[in-house]
Amino acid sequence: MSLKKPEEYSLLNIVSGYRVIQQKGERRLGPPINCTDITKPEKGCEIYIGGLPRDLFEDELFPFLSSIGTIYQIRLKVHFSGLTRGYAFATYTKPSDAIRAVQVLNRREIRPNHPIGVQLSFDNNRLFIGNLPQYVTQKHVIEELSHKTQGLVDVVVRHRNNNSTGMSSLGFAFVTYQSHWHASMARRVLLPDLKSGKLHMFGTQVMVNWAIPTIPNIHT
Repeated sequence: MSLKKPEEYSLLNIVSGYRVIQQKGERRLGPPINCTDITKPEKGCEIYIGGLPRDLFEDELFPFLSSIGTIYQIRLKVHFSGLTRGYAFATYTKPSDAIRAVQVLNRREIRPNHPIGVQLSFDNNRLFIGNLPQYVTQKHVIEELSHKTQGLVDVVVRHRNNNSTGMSSLGFAFVTYQSHWHASMARRVLLPDLKSGKLHMFGTQVMVNWAIPTIPNIHT
């Protein structure tokens, strides 16, 4: 069976009231055209959907997800070939719908014999950088990342107080970006080989990964 291509379906038939934009490796459906910042969902409304068929697009994903509740936005990750990367993020208007989506849709078949994975996404915007040399300061990290990434907000380098030499780095830092999207793009830029989780910086091989997020208090 040949793969379906994006041009073979019409988004207008399934997403009335939503706008679709494609840029920087993802297709964004939504938010609803009549939606204002006042109704923007709080944290705890986003889910991660993995294991999607590479030729599955919004015409199948939108109705599948909207069976749970109102969709605010879908971000479908795509390859330069036009096919998807097999995963997406979807934001509901209520945290309770995101929780129910995980309960109902996780491991459900989106196509015959094709179950998918669904879990909560906490919109993490912080990266962890480990194995830094002891001399590295906040200024060093800011200078290194500012010309490589966008949306940098804050850098915290953890230190120890050494009586003989003064302050020295503990070898790791937390880097905060404006949004989860900025952090995701930074991680992609810093790690050409995402499988290794390692990067050469400051003359050594450092580790870059997501910082463990603070899980929000999800309420209905």
